[in-house]
Amino acid sequence: MPVATLMPAQPAPAERRVLLSLPFRLDSYALAPSAAPLLDNLAAALRDERLRGARVEVNGHSDARGRFAWNLALSFLRASAVVEALAARGAPTAGMRAQGFGPLQPLRPEDPFSPANRRVEVVVTGP
Repeated sequence: MPVATLMPAQPAPAERRVLLSLPFRLDSYALAPSAAPLLDNLAAALRDERLRGARVEVNGHSDARGRFAWNLALSFLRASAVVEALAARGAPTAGMRAQGFGPLQPLRPEDPFSPANRRVEVVVTGP
C-alpha cells in the first residue's frame, strides 16, 4: 500500500508593490523628464542580483474622464511607456508585463476624476 509523504508547502513568493507617481498629463502616455530619477532608481533595483528571475507587473491606471475603451488603452500605453523606459535603462524585461486597468482600480475611489488615479504601479513577485 502506498504511503503518503507530507511535503512542506512552498511559501508564496514575496510581493513588493511600488506606487509610482509618474507625471502623466491628461490623455497622454508620454513620460515627463521629471520622471527620469524615479525610473533610474527603479531600473537599478530591478538589475540587482537579488531580483534575478523575479516577475514584474507594470500596471497602468487612468482616471474616469472620457470613454472607457480609451482609458483602458491609455492605461496600457502608460504601462508600456514605463516598461520601455526601464528597458532603456538596462532593466531586464524577460519577466516584465505591462497591463492596463483604465479607471477600474482608482487610488481615490471617492474622486474618480482625480489626477492621482492616473498612475502606474509596479509589482515585483519573487524570487
